[in-house]
Amino acid sequence: MAYTLPPFGLGIVDDPKKRKAKGPTPEAKIQKTLIEYLKLLPWVAKINRHNVGMAWMGASKFSKGRPVKFCENGHSDLSVEVKGQNRVVWIETKAPGARPSGKSQQAHWAEQEAFLARKRNSGHPAFFCSAGEILRTELVRAGLAAPSVAELAGMMRERGDHTSTVAAFLRRMREAYFEVPLSPRRTA
Repeated sequence: MAYTLPPFGLGIVDDPKKRKAKGPTPEAKIQKTLIEYLKLLPWVAKINRHNVGMAWMGASKFSKGRPVKFCENGHSDLSVEVKGQNRVVWIETKAPGARPSGKSQQAHWAEQEAFLARKRNSGHPAFFCSAGEILRTELVRAGLAAPSVAELAGMMRERGDHTSTVAAFLRRMREAYFEVPLSPRRTA
């Protein structure tokens, strides 16, 4: 007798109706750049990226297994631990200009807002973020140092980073909607 896989698969359940992205989503690009910015801040102890989802574990030809859920509904995408403090910054990243469209998406956003509200009520900074300047504004509001991208680029130059590395950093920050002044051209 030939063994066939159960209809739900053995790993994370794939929805065939979902669009297969050809590259990173706008939200993923923003998130990656926010993480890059946060890594340069001296008060950051650790940055955690959270995945919310479900997988079937222990599936076999005799049993469909059991569902295992990762994180609670509405859990934030990023948590940033603050050195020397018992505080965590909770960040829910969104693509620039994103708006909930259907009832399920509105319910999902409501779950995310409820999660952020619980964290704010516990004394932690928690917010939606779709642009670098929103991140900087919220960090300053929380009393945390959030230097401008130009200041960070200056620090990178001082520590000896290559000019092309600094230029690429500035480009990525500009694409993530950080306010980045254009550096003057050098003349020989």
